[in-house]
Amino acid sequence: MAVLDTSSQQVADFLMKSIVLWHGTPKRLISDQGTAFTAEKMQTTLAQLKTEHGMASAGHPQSNGLVERVNRTLSSILVAYVNSKHTNWDEFVPYAMFAINTMDQSSTKMSPFELIYGRLAVLPTDSCFPWPEEAVETYENFKQLVETLRAMFRTQCAEAQKKQKSLHDRRRKRSSLFRLGDLVLVRRSLRRIGRSTKLLPHFVGPFQVAEKVSELTYKLSHLITSNRRRRGNDFTAHVAQMKKYRSSTEPTRRRSGTSD
Repeated sequence: MAVLDTSSQQVADFLMKSIVLWHGTPKRLISDQGTAFTAEKMQTTLAQLKTEHGMASAGHPQSNGLVERVNRTLSSILVAYVNSKHTNWDEFVPYAMFAINTMDQSSTKMSPFELIYGRLAVLPTDSCFPWPEEAVETYENFKQLVETLRAMFRTQCAEAQKKQKSLHDRRRKRSSLFRLGDLVLVRRSLRRIGRSTKLLPHFVGPFQVAEKVSELTYKLSHLITSNRRRRGNDFTAHVAQMKKYRSSTEPTRRRSGTSD
C-alpha cells in the first residue's frame, strides 16, 4: 500500500499497522538512509520492538537489492496504467503488488503467496472453472508442506544467488563491448514537474562513444544532425549505465523471460 508521505510518523505507523499487526515483529529491518528511518520517532519504535536496524550504503542501492528489484518490477507495471499526469499511481499499487505476490518467481520457482500461506492464491477467474474440491489438509500435513516449501525456497535462492553473481561478474567485463564511435543509450533520470521519475523512460540517447577513460568509464558525445549543431558538452558514463543503441530499422531477436 502507498502512504500519504514519507515522514517518520507515517512510516512508523505503517510498520506497526501493516507489518507487525499482520505478520508479527521483524527481527531485522533493512532500509536506506532516508530521514524517515533515521529520525528519532522511527528509532524509538524499532527499539521498543527490539528490531535490529540495518541501513544500505549511501549511493549504492544494490546493497538492498531485493527491494530495489521489486521496486523496478512495480514501476514497470504501474507505467501501463497511470494517467499522463502520474496522479493516480497509488490506486494501482495494491493490484500490482497482488500480481507480483501471486506470480512464480524465476529464482524460487514459486510465488511469495504460496511460500507464506502454503497454497496457491484463489483468483477471481478461478470461479469460472469447475475445479474439483480438495480434501481438507490436517494441521500436521499442512505444517510439513510449508516446511518443505521453505526448504526448497532456501535451496533455490542459493542457486539463484550463484547465477546472479556469475551474471554480475560478466557485466563487469562489458566494457570490452563498447568501441570508439559506437552509439549507446544511457540510463538517466529525466525530471518532469509533477511526474515520477520512476515512470519516465529509463534510457536516453543515442550518444556516441568518444573516448575510453578507464575500464569502466567512457566519455560520450552528443550526436551532430544535419539540421542542428551538437547539443551540450561531452560527459562521462559508467558501463553499468550504458547499453548499445539499436535503431528501429535493425532486426531484433525475440526474447522471453520471467519476472524476478
